[in-house]
Amino acid sequence: MFAQLTDDETLTMYSWDRGRIERIDCLRHGLNYAQFVLLTKNHFNRDHFLIMCKLKGLFRYDILFYDCDESLPERIKDYMSENTEYDKFAVVSRIDLRSYFPDHAVWIRTEKIDFEAVNSRLFRYLCCEPAEYFSWYTERMDREDDDVIPFYKVIFLDVDGVLNDEGDEYSKGVIIDKNMVKRLGKIVEATDADVILSSSWKRGYKTFVKNGFKAEKNYEEFSNLYESLKAEGITIQGITPISSESGVRARPFEIREWLMKYHRIFSYVILEDDNFWDWGFLQRNVVSTVTIDQSRDEYHQLVKGLTDEHVKKAIAILNERSAFPYYWKE
Repeated sequence: MFAQLTDDETLTMYSWDRGRIERIDCLRHGLNYAQFVLLTKNHFNRDHFLIMCKLKGLFRYDILFYDCDESLPERIKDYMSENTEYDKFAVVSRIDLRSYFPDHAVWIRTEKIDFEAVNSRLFRYLCCEPAEYFSWYTERMDREDDDVIPFYKVIFLDVDGVLNDEGDEYSKGVIIDKNMVKRLGKIVEATDADVILSSSWKRGYKTFVKNGFKAEKNYEEFSNLYESLKAEGITIQGITPISSESGVRARPFEIREWLMKYHRIFSYVILEDDNFWDWGFLQRNVVSTVTIDQSRDEYHQLVKGLTDEHVKKAIAILNERSAFPYYWKE
């Protein structure tokens, strides 16, 4: 579904330039020719609108009218109930509908639409099975269609020392700190980034996903992680490669392998507590979740875990083109 039309946009539909139409049609092409539904409050002349779109060479679509922002979610739900032939859908809107349609909504926050960002999100919502994009080696991503960008902004997530303190609270059984998860949620909220698991947890979490999100006996921590993230509207969208590398180059190697595969992403950040990794060129994108607490004794001054300051740094990194800047042409 496409973004709803404002009063001014309804009028300007009659003068849409060929470039915009072609971009929308390319978007549709990358989505296996999905049908678009225009959402609008404006009860304009439907027949004239259809004729205009036909003359402009627009694709096949439908129009869904709604009365107010509050009624839009119900109208969409009713539409999907009436059109059962559609097994997948996505909503692109300037109204934030993510709480109504988790893993289906794309929120347009600015006047200028970033088509590549929209494309990456819609591709995954409409063209991938839920577990299909979870692994870095997904076959669908191997196709030669260079216009498809399955990921746009990415958070490489370590768990221990990022979502827990690996100290006092950790020793008391607090494996996942909900306050730290909320801070991760703030990063996702501000950047609309995808979370890729780079932690040593990824091997067990991959098994957890393959088991239908059911934890094996004595491995409830994966279910705990999943539920804690879900409560903040976060889903782990993939993992870095599980390699045979070891030592200081292991994690940087795995992240580089992932980046080589998805090299057209806009930006990425690495949330990590350990400082012994040999990051190389990745270093500028690393946010170390270790802080020094001068009020503690010298043996307990290093405190781990995601803080508000780390959140600010991560958002700043994700909102700039920092992955492969030489690729982009302004």
